Amino acid sequence: MIVELETDEYGNVILPLGEELCETLGWKLGDEIVFADLGTGGFSITKQEKETELVLVEVVTQFLHRYVVEVPKGKAEWALDTVAMGDDIKDLGQKFLGENTIGHRVVSREEALALGKETCGWMDEGMFEHCINRDKND
Repeated sequence: MIVELETDEYGNVILPLGEELCETLGWKLGDEIVFADLGTGGFSITKQEKETELVLVEVVTQFLHRYVVEVPKGKAEWALDTVAMGDDIKDLGQKFLGENTIGHRVVSREEALALGKETCGWMDEGMFEHCINRDKND
């Protein structure tokens, strides 16, 4: 493929590749492109793959739950046992109080998958990949 170089108003050389070629190559605006001199008068052009890492971010989310429990008069403390036992008890309502980040660290895929399985027994590799939040700047 032969492409004519262009020059902008500042003297920068532009290599117009076109949308179709970029789409075929999987390139998009913002990708870093590497030019390598082949020593034969030609160049190779490749997309610079970004290195990534997985970061585990752990948070504690808090909710206020309210329960109304009917107990015999003078036995208010029994209500605490009823709520603690959780036997088919319904709440009066709940209110989100906030979320606190307690830490973050770089983890391997294996460690992250193991933590996912520890938290959710049904976690498998497919679900794990689905749960990875990719940086929006990629």
